[in-house]
Amino acid sequence: MNPLATWFADRPRIRLLYWIALALLSAAIAGQTAVMLGADTNWDLRNYHLYNPFAVLKHRLSVDHNAAGVQTHINPTLDLILTYPAYTLGSPRFATRMMGAVQGLNLVLILAIIFSVAGTSRPISFKFLLFALSAAMLGMSGALTVSELGTSFGDLTTAVVVLAGLLFALIAFTEDRHVPEVHLLALAGLLVGGAAGLKLTNGIYLVGLGAATIFVSGRTWLRTGLAFGGGAVIGLLATHGWWSWYLWQETGNPVFPFFNSIFGSPLFPDIDFSDGRFFPKDWWQSLFYPFWFSWNSQTAEVSFRDFRFPIAYVLAIALLIKFAARRFAIVSTDSAPPQRRLLLFTFFLVITYILWQIMFSIQRYAIGVEVVLPAFVLVAAVVLMGRFGWGFFAAAAVLLIFSTKVPDWGRIHNEHEISLLVTQQIVAEFSPLLDDAVVVMGQPPIAYVATAFHNARSTTWLGPTLTETDRKEAFRKASGRKRVLALRREGMEEGEYIAQRLRELSLPLSDSDSGSCRDLRTTLETLVLCEIGTIMPKPAR
Repeated sequence: MNPLATWFADRPRIRLLYWIALALLSAAIAGQTAVMLGADTNWDLRNYHLYNPFAVLKHRLSVDHNAAGVQTHINPTLDLILTYPAYTLGSPRFATRMMGAVQGLNLVLILAIIFSVAGTSRPISFKFLLFALSAAMLGMSGALTVSELGTSFGDLTTAVVVLAGLLFALIAFTEDRHVPEVHLLALAGLLVGGAAGLKLTNGIYLVGLGAATIFVSGRTWLRTGLAFGGGAVIGLLATHGWWSWYLWQETGNPVFPFFNSIFGSPLFPDIDFSDGRFFPKDWWQSLFYPFWFSWNSQTAEVSFRDFRFPIAYVLAIALLIKFAARRFAIVSTDSAPPQRRLLLFTFFLVITYILWQIMFSIQRYAIGVEVVLPAFVLVAAVVLMGRFGWGFFAAAAVLLIFSTKVPDWGRIHNEHEISLLVTQQIVAEFSPLLDDAVVVMGQPPIAYVATAFHNARSTTWLGPTLTETDRKEAFRKASGRKRVLALRREGMEEGEYIAQRLRELSLPLSDSDSGSCRDLRTTLETLVLCEIGTIMPKPAR
């Protein structure tokens, strides 16, 4: 054993301190990098990432109505834990740094996954360590990964939990036992199940990892499945159970608005809420989709370029062919644990990718795969090509570094980074106007404004209505107020949108107060708050 391996093998406390120090360093660097990229102003942040946790904490769910549109009903747990506290405690720059720091932990997990797949019995050479670190850093430099660093989207944040689950699943196949460690598999299920609860699109990772662990467990597949599945159920209930119960009570659909063709909530059309813009257009694209979307941005709303997916696609096919050709004991408990770890890693990526393409084909939702693809490329290249694999990985790394194009979801790079989204001066100026009022909201995303007026308990913020039953509920909430205001952006289109909303609500209005508008300036934009009229009381019977 070489000196470096001996140093770490003989000093477990040093090894632990090394990982802790690396985690802290990764968090600090990622947080600073996020700030350098600019403070986050993405569409979802301005629409529901701040409003949803605000509505829960300030008991607004029974007062407001769809203030963030249909996204008002998306589970706010992750934003309650991270996004809302970060923006409540500080400026957009502070929040961006905090979220970037948490997301930076992915680098340490990628490195640990590489060590795990390679097998702890492998001597730790400087060459291996250098390439492993390079793969981990390359994992954090993906197009969508960089674009989400420091943002509230949640894909890169929950990737931390997904990768931790993957790591425990890999470690469960220990080198001195042929039967996987059940408690580690249960922990892996708990983590990935929790990630799926935090963001339902992470369900692809839950199914992918569960299927992969069962497949490589051989004769112990039932025990493995029960352990992983049991942990997954607990994790899912822990992070989404409370919200599903609320949705069931309020809408009749525990995952509202998703799968409403099954649950049939009267508050949403009987359709499956999804976005079909990004799927492959034909069979050729379906078979070789990474070669399309990595170049033409077909799977995202913004332009990007990243060739790690087609590189990994080719290597995965070659590796699976090699597994089959050598008749590796895929379903036998006699295979060496490191080999089974490689099988588990490969099957997890392949199954998850297939599920992603079938269910979403939205690039952001594949970030949990994107961040570990360089690690897979490194391991697969060495397994397939031997010593030439190191050179292949180096060439692939150079290609990715110089060809990757990072998209932009919206950031600010000026003095507004250190200001509150809505200043206390604006809050003090407009709070009296909002007293006992209904605020009909213009086209999203503007729900973040409501979070600044957290003391305006007698204000009802109204977003769009989705069905006739939903309109009646909005009318009920609005009719108890005295005045109607409209919050919107400038422009004729916004005015027509508000007019249509008012016609849908059919509130009995006196227009004596209409026409008065004032600019409401936020850190991100200037909105207009207009007085529409007074709600006339119901005539006495």
